[in-house]
Amino acid sequence: MFLTDEEKKMHSGESGPGAQRAIDLLVKYGNAFDAEKLVEVASAHVMIEGPYSFLRDMTEGATARTFVTTEAPLVSPCHLKLLGISVDFDIDTRVRLYQGRVDIAKRMGFYLTDTCAPYMVGSLPKKNDIVSWMESSAEVYINSMLGARTNREAMSAALASAVTGRTPYMGLLMPENRFAQVHVRLTDLDADALTKVDYGTMGYYIGGLAGSRNVVIEGLPESMSLEQCKHLCSALPCTGSVALCHMVGLTPEANTLEQALGNGRPEEVIEVGKKEMRQTWETLSTAGGEKVDLVTFGCPHCSIAEVAGIARGLEGKRVHPEVKLFVGAPGQVISLAQRMGFAGIIEGAGGFLMDDCGGPANPFLFFGKGIKTVATDSTKAAAYVPSVSEAQVFYGDMAHCIEASITGKWRGEPK
Repeated sequence: MFLTDEEKKMHSGESGPGAQRAIDLLVKYGNAFDAEKLVEVASAHVMIEGPYSFLRDMTEGATARTFVTTEAPLVSPCHLKLLGISVDFDIDTRVRLYQGRVDIAKRMGFYLTDTCAPYMVGSLPKKNDIVSWMESSAEVYINSMLGARTNREAMSAALASAVTGRTPYMGLLMPENRFAQVHVRLTDLDADALTKVDYGTMGYYIGGLAGSRNVVIEGLPESMSLEQCKHLCSALPCTGSVALCHMVGLTPEANTLEQALGNGRPEEVIEVGKKEMRQTWETLSTAGGEKVDLVTFGCPHCSIAEVAGIARGLEGKRVHPEVKLFVGAPGQVISLAQRMGFAGIIEGAGGFLMDDCGGPANPFLFFGKGIKTVATDSTKAAAYVPSVSEAQVFYGDMAHCIEASITGKWRGEPK
């Protein structure tokens, strides 16, 4: 692999032990995929959880060489006492280790966004920017909606990019690898009437057929909101490893179908209609009966508009005493929600608004005993909750989930 003079200094150890370890990892990573060089990155998105020793060693003697944001903690130990969750380990020790990671991040110059949707809180790469982001839902969003370029990065590779400001030039960073391979057509769906849950369901179905291939969807309305795009993009990697989804007339590299396909022919054409949507919804809706133990929003993290919607649904009401309600959102969104009064409504009703992971690592689910059923409007949470716990899922729109948090019963569409 060709290295510049600056990269050679990092590789030889002249720039410190952390940078040496980081660039050595990236060189080996790139060589495994026949990358000929490293390129500079405009930003990185990293998770500071994981083995403390790895984070310490990779950052030794280093500072960030690019703009770096941090991923949402799976479960912040700082919040467990507040939530009243009893666990079988020493919380104080966990808090100290967590604070140690935070101290490293601050020393490095990482921005503690603590979110799985950094594009909502200040990290907004522009078209053709090369970045190194971990977090599958954010990768699909920026590749697709913004035309920025990232591969599906592991935690270790993204951290190495944060330390070095580099990533191997390969995969979706290269223009010739960004054309769609799978063409998706909508059949008997009213595209203008699609909800966030519909978009998530559609993404889940498409991802299972596309695998790791790039997708182009034809027939989506220009009126798609940020939240609808977020739900579609986050669902695509749940059943496969899609990292790029063009949308004709909507996304930067798909002004036309021909542009998205690179004037070529797709490997496969997929049709999505009412039948496919119904079958996919039934796959995700695993719970029977009507009793709800936990309602969770925010996987990916909620936008301020979503937090406002939850607050409006809860205003003047109380969460059922046998139900836990968790709303995951970036700290910056929570701060705005506090200023707007939305946080006070949610917390006053008995809900929790936190910057932890709002999906399968929801602290009530992660540690709580007796959580058997979960209601959510998140496709990603619906897909992963049964795989990491004994809980089953009621999957439906925000209004039905809010109602379930108040009544303790699921009144959405039955299984």
